[in-house]
Amino acid sequence: MSMIMKMNKSQNLKSIPTGYKQTEVGIIPVDWKVCNIGDLCVIFGRIGFRGYTKADIVSQDQGVLSISPSNIIGGRTSFTHGTYITRQKYEESPEIKIYEDDILLVKTGSTYGKIALVKNLKEDATLNPQVVVFKRLKSPAAFLAYIMQSDIVQNQIEETIVGGAIPTLSQKVVLSYKIPLPAPREQLAIANVLSDTDALIIAIEQLIVKKKAIKTAFIQQLLTGRTRLPQYSKHPDGTIKSYKHTELGLIPVDWIISTIDECANKVGSGKTPTGGSSVYTEAGHPFVRSQNIGWGKLELSDIAYISDSIHKTFPGTELAENDVLLNITGASIGRCALSDFRIAGGNVNQHVCIIRVNSDKLIPKLLVELMNADIGQNQIDSFQAGGNREGLNFSQVRQLRFAIPKSLEEQNTIATILSDMDAELTALERKLAKFRDIKQGMMQQLLTGRIRLPLEQQP
Repeated sequence: MSMIMKMNKSQNLKSIPTGYKQTEVGIIPVDWKVCNIGDLCVIFGRIGFRGYTKADIVSQDQGVLSISPSNIIGGRTSFTHGTYITRQKYEESPEIKIYEDDILLVKTGSTYGKIALVKNLKEDATLNPQVVVFKRLKSPAAFLAYIMQSDIVQNQIEETIVGGAIPTLSQKVVLSYKIPLPAPREQLAIANVLSDTDALIIAIEQLIVKKKAIKTAFIQQLLTGRTRLPQYSKHPDGTIKSYKHTELGLIPVDWIISTIDECANKVGSGKTPTGGSSVYTEAGHPFVRSQNIGWGKLELSDIAYISDSIHKTFPGTELAENDVLLNITGASIGRCALSDFRIAGGNVNQHVCIIRVNSDKLIPKLLVELMNADIGQNQIDSFQAGGNREGLNFSQVRQLRFAIPKSLEEQNTIATILSDMDAELTALERKLAKFRDIKQGMMQQLLTGRIRLPLEQQP
């Protein structure tokens, strides 16, 4: 047995690169050390008699922000919403007054382990009982926040979480977590590189929000005819086209009101095959379920497949390109997307409605935009009892009505403009996902020393 242990030890040593060493947190550079989180900071939380009740909660203008797990999103703090408590309660616990560059940790509840570095705090703030704060930091705040977000600490969190229905982390145990620690200058260099990457991610996120707002404004104007595209706004003699009163309000004089029933050749759905998911195959005919229908796009990462023999038992549910697909039951009711070549020849289940429009009357892509806009969603809501989105039947789908241009050319132009906006948003979202993946990879490499940043000289 001792010989085997010696051999394993020898093999492990051979796998350690020159300039590195084996430690309790893995292989790290020889000039790094291992320490406890508690060596670098102290931790405070709202405990015992300093908790608060509903009686302590006040309006925003009368109180102080009490930071909760919902204020910690994606490793950052968000203060767009929150709970406010009396200033008396705030002053009662000075040790948990929150300041810029404090580090927050969710210690209890379903989102335990979330970490955030406090940034852009523009008001007095404290903590609710689910969150703790790290203060008196002996390392750069950003470096500590990143290492707490990394697998190095998150894995230790998973190993030490206790409790059943309400998972909880012990503050004492958190302080005992082991982390690798480079010299101060290298800590700062690592934090700066990761912060620069975060800045790029934030910039893309903000651009996406801006582009979505622009698209929403375009939708409100173009899909109601309030704003006309210049080439369709005038009569042949150059006079401006007027508006007319309809049951949907004022619309352009050369637009019409049309129901789904009046412009669709087919409204129907499918069913789940006998045996359910047990009959799904690795390949075959795509089987589209409600989770595959996003807002204006197909979500096919988990598309199911059925065999040709099962497909032939569903002759009325075969998909064609440019079918409009609408979720008609469940939490995702109302989501609408356009079928394309990837799922053509497939089938849908009973939760997805196929609307096959007559393209001589309505451009399918325009119907998708109308469905996903307020004008479509408000009609879907109006069919739901008690405000709960439970389900749509085919009769209700057929009753949905929209104002549309008589001119297919104008319909197509509007749909193309909105499609181009969607394509731009999709490209930005892919870019965002790519940068997030890059950041995760950088954290894995930099925070373990697998990649060393160039320094003028090692401190």
